[in-house]
Amino acid sequence: MVSSTHIVLVLAAVAVAAVSALPDGAPLDACVKGNKPNHSKIPAQSADTNPYRIVASTSQYQAGSTITVTISGANLKGFFIQARDVASGGWLGSFKETTGAVNVLPECSAATHADNRDKVSVTLHWTAPRDAAPGQVFFTGSIVKDYATFWADVLAEVAQ
Repeated sequence: MVSSTHIVLVLAAVAVAAVSALPDGAPLDACVKGNKPNHSKIPAQSADTNPYRIVASTSQYQAGSTITVTISGANLKGFFIQARDVASGGWLGSFKETTGAVNVLPECSAATHADNRDKVSVTLHWTAPRDAAPGQVFFTGSIVKDYATFWADVLAEVAQ
């Protein structure tokens, strides 16, 4: 006979596992599944409630140039950000890991969090391909406040 204590313990273990799932960032399949975190069936928050900003130092690039991208606002636990070419919409360039707090996904020109600790801001460095013609890039992604609170399809602003 299964006691109610055993059932409660099993349910608690499942809940803890769900909340701490993917603490080291978005999986590689996030590259092709869009910018919405796979957090059960929880919907993204409305864009007009977003307390975060993604700011790129510029949108113009030349071969091998670097653009700084900063995510800031309230404390955040996670993010997924991807670089895309304005002309084609395709993935472009690569992010460089510099702090140990970022996992790069070079397969799809993306970066994600490396842990689920609170972060006040995140600074990323994106590099254009060495053989790229001059062009424009945009950055888009998702920001996670906690498991049930996140914003998807956030577009970066360009610093003025």
